[in-house]
Amino acid sequence: MTEHLNLIVRQLTHLQRMREYLAHFVNHEYKEDADRLTQLFMEMIKATPERFDFHKKLLNFCRDAYGVKPVR
Repeated sequence: MTEHLNLIVRQLTHLQRMREYLAHFVNHEYKEDADRLTQLFMEMIKATPERFDFHKKLLNFCRDAYGVKPVR
């Protein structure tokens, strides 16, 4: 269980850094370099399957470790 928890913490930390970077980038640099912003968004699109995989693993961990199921 500790291994799963460590994976979740690493992924959440990564997501938080990505969010902070995106907020900074969009707010301060997009006006100067639209091509760079386009590249950034394309990279985000490519990373989408990985994010969905993480979401699935997080749901499974919460179910297995705590008996918690998502609210629908």
